[in-house]
Amino acid sequence: MRYKAGHKGRTRARILTAAQRALKREGLAGASVSRIMGEAGLTHGGFYQHFPTKEALVAAAFFEGLKSSQEELLQGLEEVQGRDFLAVVVGRYLSRTHRDHPEAGCPMAALLTELGRGEGDLAEPLCNYLEGIAAALAERVTPAGGIPAEERALATVALMVGGVALARAAGKGELSDRILRSCRRMALAGLGEEPPKQERKP
Repeated sequence: MRYKAGHKGRTRARILTAAQRALKREGLAGASVSRIMGEAGLTHGGFYQHFPTKEALVAAAFFEGLKSSQEELLQGLEEVQGRDFLAVVVGRYLSRTHRDHPEAGCPMAALLTELGRGEGDLAEPLCNYLEGIAAALAERVTPAGGIPAEERALATVALMVGGVALARAAGKGELSDRILRSCRRMALAGLGEEPPKQERKP
């Protein structure tokens, strides 16, 4: 059977999309090839036409997920600078919506515990993402409190990722909300006017 031009590329993209959702929902170990292919509406047998191993798929899906996460996080903020820029970024990341829907969020927060154990060959895309998002923040936020912009940006990324992961572990109750709120306030500390006392609705 002959397929139209671009069919293989579109199929590969479907597999990657399904893999991203499965990885964030079920983790590296729980997201099997058969489950990913089923979610993509494809048979297990067609997997090897697109990826040599599950590890290759996981690495590609992780990279694409990180790239999409950064694009969504910074979307519409091209002309925003300083504290206003950072307030939107941390508000988007450290939100109830992000906490409650890991399958649609940043793969780094969803897979944090597994990444810490060295699961899979994901160190390179992880480090590239961390350096890229930290550089993007550092360009838009001026140094404050004697902390260089680069250091503050990297610490802010760590605070956001760790804050979401811990808030998820705490459930969806009052303590979890406090974790998100406290991390947002800490990320903006020393950058001028205090953030609003009341949390924005997701």
